[in-house]
Amino acid sequence: MALTKIDDRGLKTPIDLLDNEKIRLGTGNDLELYHDGSHSYIKDTGTGNLRLLTSSVFTVNNAANSQNMILATDGGAVELFHAGNRKLHTAAEGIKVFGPVDSNCDVILWADNGTDWTDGVRLRVSDAGPFTISGYNASGTAETFIEANINGAVELYHNNVKKFETTSSGATVTGGLYCSAGQQIQITGSAGSVGLQLIGQDADYSLIGTMGAHDLMFRTSSAERMRIAANGVLWHGVAPFANHFTNRSAYFHKSGSSDWNYVSITGGTSGGAGIVFGDSVGNNTGNYESLIAHDNTNNSLYLKTHQTAKGLEIKVGGDVSIIDGNLVVASGHGIDFSATSDATGKTSELLDNYEEGSFTPVITGATHSDLGSYGRYVRVGKLVTISVRIQISASAIGGGVTVTGLPFTPITGTGENYTSGGITYYDMPSSITNFDPYITAGTAIVYFFEKGSGTQLSFSSTFTAKYLGFSAMYYA
Repeated sequence: MALTKIDDRGLKTPIDLLDNEKIRLGTGNDLELYHDGSHSYIKDTGTGNLRLLTSSVFTVNNAANSQNMILATDGGAVELFHAGNRKLHTAAEGIKVFGPVDSNCDVILWADNGTDWTDGVRLRVSDAGPFTISGYNASGTAETFIEANINGAVELYHNNVKKFETTSSGATVTGGLYCSAGQQIQITGSAGSVGLQLIGQDADYSLIGTMGAHDLMFRTSSAERMRIAANGVLWHGVAPFANHFTNRSAYFHKSGSSDWNYVSITGGTSGGAGIVFGDSVGNNTGNYESLIAHDNTNNSLYLKTHQTAKGLEIKVGGDVSIIDGNLVVASGHGIDFSATSDATGKTSELLDNYEEGSFTPVITGATHSDLGSYGRYVRVGKLVTISVRIQISASAIGGGVTVTGLPFTPITGTGENYTSGGITYYDMPSSITNFDPYITAGTAIVYFFEKGSGTQLSFSSTFTAKYLGFSAMYYA
């Protein structure tokens, strides 16, 4: 049956159509309304758009008209409902999402390659809980990627293990912080503010970098201990640092894998550089207690003590000079000459003794009066050289004359009783005139024997204020 005309009296009863019988509107039957026994259809088959027009509210409700499903208000919001509860609401500022009354509101977005929802990525936003980006791995286990908590931390995860977390005082990194080759970690602050700060367990500063002044400062217990200034100067100690560090530098250097490591301290081209030791340091005019210094004018290395005193100098050619002071060798030690060539019979190359002084020689073998006895000695290693002058008045004696009181006792042993020396002055009466001193091994006694005959010196007559002078060398 086809309904081709409705008069102006209207319809007094419903129009009942069977399944698949259609109400068709428009030339060419562009719009169809019908029921196929299972579903109801509004079908636009013609040209143009299917438009639902309203001057108030367009509503889609359930069959019982007890729950809203869609509400579209003219000039206002479009609202989507779930089981009669509003979930999505358009507004002038964007989209609003609503959750159940007295419960959290969650927005969950899934990216999945199927309908099982056991893999893929999930984005969750909650008004009470954290904002979470998570997903499921191939085995179906949930893993967190990012989690942001309201009034709390933002967390980053790797393989479901937290690696980075913001805190109220900054951020916490679990594990290492690395850069790719050629890249840098840069932490900057505004002018004069802290760029990098490491804090120990007791909240004591262990390192601070001040970016505004371009200095790198190291602190303990909030006190500055060392600074690397913007001009490359290394300052060490307790601030404020001494002014004489201003134009100096200290650095470590290693130019290659096979080169040596150096601690380099450089100064001006016409001045020098050094290491200062002491508890009071002034400027570079020489007010220090001790110093290892390099002089650029002659390239010598100095060891100085007590401000300007130069104690030891090492010259460019390797010579060592003691400018002020002495070389003191501890007992049992000396100067080792083992680098020199050795002669057959060498017993030692260690120069272990030097001494000089005076002693009082005593003449024996006669009744005499000592008018003045003087002795000087020099000892180098084992060799002792003595010089003696004796003035006495004495009576003639028949026994031999000797001198005792030597500073050292000669070495005991075969061949050790060699003596060289001679009489320098003699005016005492004697039957012999050509004689020399002789010192025996193991006894500190000087004998006098005539050359050739071996006759021992004796006085032939009484005399007054006569002199005996001689020198001798022996091993001690």
